[in-house]
Amino acid sequence: FLLEEFLCPLADAMAVGLRRALFGDSPLLRRCVAWGGRACASAPAGAMASNASAAAGELVISRGDLDRAAKVRLRSSLEDRLHRVRHRTRDDHESLRRSEGFQKVRDARLHQVIPEEQRKILRALRQSTLALDWQGALSVLPSIPESPGPEWVPVYRSILNVCCKALRLDEAKQLFWEKLPQRDVMSYNMMLGLVGRLRLQAEAETLLKQMDADRVDKNGVTYVVTLQMCQEASHWEAAIASLNELKGKPELDASTSWPGAYLATMSACGRSGKKAETRMLFEELRARGEGYVEGYHWNALIVACYSDSVAARRVFDEMRSSGFTPRIADWKALLGTYRDVAEQRRVYAEAVAALPEGTPLDELWAMLLRTAVGAGDAHGARWAMERMRESGVDPASESATPSLRRALSWAEHLLARVWRREAEQRRAARSARRPLPAEAQTQRHRDTETQRH
Repeated sequence: FLLEEFLCPLADAMAVGLRRALFGDSPLLRRCVAWGGRACASAPAGAMASNASAAAGELVISRGDLDRAAKVRLRSSLEDRLHRVRHRTRDDHESLRRSEGFQKVRDARLHQVIPEEQRKILRALRQSTLALDWQGALSVLPSIPESPGPEWVPVYRSILNVCCKALRLDEAKQLFWEKLPQRDVMSYNMMLGLVGRLRLQAEAETLLKQMDADRVDKNGVTYVVTLQMCQEASHWEAAIASLNELKGKPELDASTSWPGAYLATMSACGRSGKKAETRMLFEELRARGEGYVEGYHWNALIVACYSDSVAARRVFDEMRSSGFTPRIADWKALLGTYRDVAEQRRVYAEAVAALPEGTPLDELWAMLLRTAVGAGDAHGARWAMERMRESGVDPASESATPSLRRALSWAEHLLARVWRREAEQRRAARSARRPLPAEAQTQRHRDTETQRH
């Protein structure tokens, strides 16, 4: 209550300042900023991400086409994705801005003719995108004319983008099918990305058919999104076929992020245990020239090694000798190829010594805990939790990764089982040492004699 009492006036004041600084005296934009400010005040950034995760989880649980194990995997994947989007580091943002895909999208947007009034709304919506504030983005809708012209497509598309990133399927579908003045290739790509992440194959096929019916030509981004759908489902053969089809369309080169296309295909192969195919794609990308291979591609090579820790270590050392500094994700991938708890601890110590001071180690702790739980090793689970306590980490904090919270939950179940078993053993030992009453001793003697005869 106190937080809301503080935030609401603050948000109103920020809205007034933002309106004066950017929008002048436009009544439409005054309404837009006021609605957006109240939406942001009513839902802090952490709550927005939590709400998005809860809604995505409910959608997964309600699906009848997935078994229990598939639901658990998909729900975990969506939780992890939302957390990564919400907690990108400065290095992640810089890497994204330097990427070929980002540059091509930015160049395409710069060539779009957008009226100044809409452009200012888009600047305000950018904050909703960063915070996954889909409610704040939707609050802009009342400010749009009832019969909008094509000049409003970029605004609708920006709102749709927030809903897709926040995994709000129902809201995104309503915007796409009912609100958009015109369905273009960018909006189709957003929807394909959303249903791909949710692994809704039938909906993806419907979108592709409607794309053809609307005579909207696929661009390079469409192919990359399709490859990412194959990656999510580990359909490695379909991914290679789609990549080969894309390579046969040189006219799409300008709109294609080749590092992204190869990464999705490599990941689809790597998750399927196709180590040779993953390496072949990596070398093919490296042959395209300097600047194409990124740290993510090395990571996909390590993941493809699965439980072959010797091969994974070779790739890891090759990555370092090629001038790439391993990130936390690379250490996690290497750690995951080891099945022996003692060996994992050695790799963990190596990672802690090599990573910059202050690097969050949540993913490494989660991997240590998962290995210990899988082996039923209560001592290993306690060891990992002790490393967390030494670092002063609060697993309940918003910044703790979902994978760490899940691993801790499994570890707590393991420790509870071990504690119950040890308690039962102690009770049995005490009972064995306690002398039996005379009547009980006589009865036991009779039972023994009966068994002899």
